[in-house]
Amino acid sequence: MKRLFAFVLALVMAVSFAACSDQSPGAQNPEGPTSSGDGASTEPINIGVLCTLDGATGLGAKAAVELYFEQNAQKLAGRPVKVYFENTTSDPNIAIEKLVKCVDEYGCQLIIGPLSGSEGTAVKEYAEFYLDDTTIIVGSSGSTQITFDTPENLFRVCATGAQSGFSLGHYAYEELGYRKILTVASDYDFTFSQVAGFLYGFVAAGGEVVDRIWFTKGTTDYSSTLAAISQYKDVDAIFCGIGASDSMYFVRQYVEYGMKIPLMGGSNFTDVSCITSDIADYYDGILTSSYYADDLGTEEYESFVKAYADYYGQDPSSFACDFYMACEIAAKALEEVDGNIEDREAFRAALANVNYQSPRGEFKLDEDHQAICTIFITEVTKNEAGVYRNKVIREYKDVSQYGDFDPDWYAAQPDPDRTNPTVESIKNAEYTK
Repeated sequence: MKRLFAFVLALVMAVSFAACSDQSPGAQNPEGPTSSGDGASTEPINIGVLCTLDGATGLGAKAAVELYFEQNAQKLAGRPVKVYFENTTSDPNIAIEKLVKCVDEYGCQLIIGPLSGSEGTAVKEYAEFYLDDTTIIVGSSGSTQITFDTPENLFRVCATGAQSGFSLGHYAYEELGYRKILTVASDYDFTFSQVAGFLYGFVAAGGEVVDRIWFTKGTTDYSSTLAAISQYKDVDAIFCGIGASDSMYFVRQYVEYGMKIPLMGGSNFTDVSCITSDIADYYDGILTSSYYADDLGTEEYESFVKAYADYYGQDPSSFACDFYMACEIAAKALEEVDGNIEDREAFRAALANVNYQSPRGEFKLDEDHQAICTIFITEVTKNEAGVYRNKVIREYKDVSQYGDFDPDWYAAQPDPDRTNPTVESIKNAEYTK
């Protein structure tokens, strides 16, 4: 139903824009770009950045894009750029509207973003309308289904929510000895994916999920959620699929309510904005799993963190790193085709083969244009400067979006939601290794 709605909405928007501009969706200047004598275009590359600009995570991601182009003289592969930032407000319908605006009104040959899970799902459904017009590099949108049956013009730089969760599920059972888990999460695409990934890992290892508690994204009063949690006395830990802004409300009330069950979380549960807030000490000891961490220590990581902090005055979040890396891989692919983004087939082939040492480690894509990642199990603890950070305590190399599962089996499962994956489906899973 959601896919059908996105399709219909997108079609209506495309017709509206075409009526206003006397163009079909994504129509470009029929005369094409002007070129220099050697065949390389001298025109700017138009880039649309779809991002939530109403909070710390989105503004930080915007700053990362601005930093990249400041470092590179406002150019990609020697060509000037025009960057258009569009606020998607975490609304999938607005994300589609802004995608249409970027391509049809601004003529954007490259889209970076969006940021939130449900936005990415909507943009994926509409990407096929623009196969001949633009290439999309998804920033931080981690919904599982975005890179199943991937349109040829869509790529993703971040891990899926589930991809980050597989390893923590295994770790909780095998290393921490947990046997019974309660999950608590907001009810939207990305956190559905986070909970699914954790359960795939934990239940497959032999663990039991006693219940799944859901609340509406954007909740600020967690009294009813905490009351529901208090009914469960015999659980080893709680897995939290809760985004950064909601996390601060939840953790504050959880601690002040006097609850003691250990918390674990998905990739953004202990975002840097949370553990540098006025309740940073409330996060002490919380474990999470992510494709990004605060103490990686590599040259590429340290260089990025310093440049970002100098530019923006804060340490970068995973969202900022994602959007920065989206710019990096676009540049590396364009360098392979001498800046000729108009040769869409060659540019996309180059994108699919980008392999380099990024701020978060080796970057490469699978055949479905999804990043293969190192997943870090982290613990919130104070560093040598006395500042709380997500410290790496375990690494899992080369984790794909399918985990250890057979890709065909995994992709055929229902999209993650309040009840999926079921325990039965996990116990009957098919594996590749």
